[in-house]
Amino acid sequence: NQMIMYTDGGSYNNGDRKGDGSWAYLIVNEGDPNEIIVTCEFIQNTTNNRTEMMAVIEGLKYLNKFDDRMNVTVVSDSGYLVKGWTDPAYLERWVANGWRTSTNTPVQNQDLWEELQRLSWHIGFNFIHIRGHNKDKRAEHAYWNDIVDRACTWALDNKMLGMVVTLSYDRNTKKFTPISAKLKEN
Repeated sequence: NQMIMYTDGGSYNNGDRKGDGSWAYLIVNEGDPNEIIVTCEFIQNTTNNRTEMMAVIEGLKYLNKFDDRMNVTVVSDSGYLVKGWTDPAYLERWVANGWRTSTNTPVQNQDLWEELQRLSWHIGFNFIHIRGHNKDKRAEHAYWNDIVDRACTWALDNKMLGMVVTLSYDRNTKKFTPISAKLKEN
């Protein structure tokens, strides 16, 4: 069962300074290409890297409810996330070194790296790294990435704290309509 998931995250901060942020994911629906469903959340006191990771984690949690024998390709514009996961110099070495970096400092976002490992160890899982904000040369990736990017903006604008919101996206009007909002499960 091959799934393609587009994810994005963002926050109003620079570097390690925390601020308001949001994440979003969508799963490309082979069954009904006209139905575009995006899930997103507004979060306070977070960083860009954390929101990028949370988008993937929340998408995998959702998919794991249905099928644990799938292959998931995650398309992300986060170099931090994709390199950290796919380059053996990072995640494998961090784990081997007891979650210490090459300069012997604690790995940032260790909780989320561990959660990502826990959610994906039993499935086929890989990343495709793309350029964000409609800069990717592959039109299909740019199209879907733009939708999750705009869903993040929607979440930041609407500030529904503690709620995971499911949106329907209209291809023609390019507008989101909320379908449901559920309290965040821990």
